[in-house]
Amino acid sequence: MFALSMLLAASSAFSLTCSPLSYQLATDTLSAKWAAPFNLMVQAHKVTVLARYCANNVLGAKLSIDGVDLKNSAPLKEFKFTLIYADEVACPNRFLQQKLSQFLTESVRDDGIYFLEFDSSYSDWGYVHLPTRCGSSIWGIELSPLIITCMKKPECSEVWFYEQELPDHFHLPKYKD
Repeated sequence: MFALSMLLAASSAFSLTCSPLSYQLATDTLSAKWAAPFNLMVQAHKVTVLARYCANNVLGAKLSIDGVDLKNSAPLKEFKFTLIYADEVACPNRFLQQKLSQFLTESVRDDGIYFLEFDSSYSDWGYVHLPTRCGSSIWGIELSPLIITCMKKPECSEVWFYEQELPDHFHLPKYKD
């Protein structure tokens, strides 16, 4: 999925239209709210990269997170998850391995909010983070009060997110080359 779009981007000129960030935030939050405990929104205090790998046609990293589950305020200590950067790739793949290193350096941070999905097909640990060309579902810590409010309000919906005060760029479609 991601590997194919990266290779197409490298070999041809095209543009991808992505959903507005407010929609992506809404779907992540609502998925964690209604699919808990199978999906989580975790406010990180510390994230550690345990290992990088390229095996079985999957390029990713094993990570550990210390933080708080934003649905129930439960503390998480050394909670392990897998970041899947690309699948359907021939391993080793130096180009994508460099892109993974760049992503880990630029996007994985101790003060982020991580959307984690339960998917045992990719991970022995069950939880995965699946970045795409449109975004990584690692949200800024400043969104924590909004996410917590949504978790507590029964009327929280996709429309509810559009009505919240978010930076203007959250409501615009994103365009990726």
